[in-house]
Amino acid sequence: MAGKTPTFFIALENKCEQRLRCRVFAFIISAKGIAQGRGTIDLAPKSAGAAAKATYTMRAKMIGGNSQSTRECHVF
Repeated sequence: MAGKTPTFFIALENKCEQRLRCRVFAFIISAKGIAQGRGTIDLAPKSAGAAAKATYTMRAKMIGGNSQSTRECHVF
């Protein structure tokens, strides 16, 4: 939950010394229906500390259900 809103999170961490751009995709199935989301996350090199971690957040219809997610990361 994020406040009173059901939320789905995808957390990524860069463990190499190159900047990454990741496209994330999520599909959630629950009793209240489906929710689908996609987004882009830019990650700094691991030596940048906290900037090497990022989270994609999307609203879900309810807590619980099943999800599928994937990511495509490339050096930029």
